[in-house]
Amino acid sequence: SRPLPAAGDWYDGRGFWLNSVRGEELMEDDPRLTSDERDDFTGLDTEDWEVFELPIGDPRCAVPPSANRNSLNLSALNHDPGGLRSALLTSFDLPDDIAWLRSELMLERQVQLTVCVHPWPKQAEQHAEMVRDLEIWFDDVVVHSPVQEDSAGCVVHAKLILLEFRDRLRVAIASANLTARHWSFRNETVWVQDFPRVTAPLRPDAAQLLAAGISAKVLAHFVSDLLRGAEQQRQQTWITQLATFNVASAAALLVPSRPGIHGPAASLPSSMLALRLQARGRPLDGHRKSGRLVRTGKTWEVHISSADCGEASRPDAADYQDFPRVRLSDESAAALTCALQLGFGLPLEAEVSLVDEYHYAEGDAAFAVRVVLDGKGMGWHADIATLLAHVEVNYGLFALREHVSREAWPQAEERHYVAMASALESHDQDWFDDFDRLVGRAVLNFDSGGLLGPHIIVPGGNGPINEAYAELDLQGRLVTQMSPPHA
Repeated sequence: SRPLPAAGDWYDGRGFWLNSVRGEELMEDDPRLTSDERDDFTGLDTEDWEVFELPIGDPRCAVPPSANRNSLNLSALNHDPGGLRSALLTSFDLPDDIAWLRSELMLERQVQLTVCVHPWPKQAEQHAEMVRDLEIWFDDVVVHSPVQEDSAGCVVHAKLILLEFRDRLRVAIASANLTARHWSFRNETVWVQDFPRVTAPLRPDAAQLLAAGISAKVLAHFVSDLLRGAEQQRQQTWITQLATFNVASAAALLVPSRPGIHGPAASLPSSMLALRLQARGRPLDGHRKSGRLVRTGKTWEVHISSADCGEASRPDAADYQDFPRVRLSDESAAALTCALQLGFGLPLEAEVSLVDEYHYAEGDAAFAVRVVLDGKGMGWHADIATLLAHVEVNYGLFALREHVSREAWPQAEERHYVAMASALESHDQDWFDDFDRLVGRAVLNFDSGGLLGPHIIVPGGNGPINEAYAELDLQGRLVTQMSPPHA
């Protein structure tokens, strides 16, 4: 019910907005279509379906005009097209209509544009066409698709929009991809907040990102990790820009997700910083999980000791020379060196933990190494983006637990516990048990029929249930929703 801020006013980040929809998509066999409309069936055209666009003002449209009351479209995010300096746009689906995107977001040719998308290796032709169109419309554009060796699945699923203006950074997190179909014909949610500029662009300070609270650190880490390997130093450019804004005042807690399987981050006081670094070496015997960090020239090594040794049995420095070693990657070594030069301290008796070990076919193994530093980093460094990409933060459910575990969840007062999503997987009860436990909910009456995890809202209808949802249906988990259809 809240009206949108007037042009030039500030988004405060409290609550969510819904997107404005143009109408409803109808399939060719929809009974609401006339015979002439079926004969002239055009509308949007993609590889796998065609739809007819029924405008919201048509009396046959099931989406009422009231659905757009106080709603938000992309143009509402750009209150000052001429003053927009740079933009970072991310999407899972490839943007398929650059002219539409440019018009909707009111992007001018001179804006410094960075577009980050999932690689989609089987859509090379569409990807090349997107790049060509972007280079036609914009003078300074970089298209980046991250590559992560430890992930064979989705690499970019975020729908993050960063817009840099003279006086503010506008951060928007949406559920919509950068396509007309999602922004114009789907029910999507958008969170928006503006952050004021606090320092001149040429005088950034690492403390603005590392010591300004969890939201600033998580956003900086996520952007740094997302833009690894981007052309034209876009990673460093965006981190430098982020450091000139006060992101500590975020009204929401940001929960990042990253491909791969990750353990929880170390729980540390604000005066300490944990890095998660990468190392390579020979596989270990499975019982060695700690060691000592040693600098050898320009490189760093971890000399591995046995796990769980007490203080009395901890080896002396000289004894570490006889233990196995793993070597930090060049990027991890640069991150650690950057932290030390910014003023973080590495204790003389620095003990490190081997968090995970991944084996490769050629016999080598990769290790995730946790290093805990103390102190406060200040100033600036050329490798600050590399450091931020290696800062340890929680992902997914562990991030939810970090934020909500201190809040009570009195189950006797629980009335509805539901989840809304555009895609589902079949999860067993153990997964939902983990979900409940990590968000602070305990099912007290499970043995007498209590449900682990949330009910799930799915589109209703008379057809057969999707095979992927059959297991969830047997669990009594699905709740149907009928109208409006675009939801």
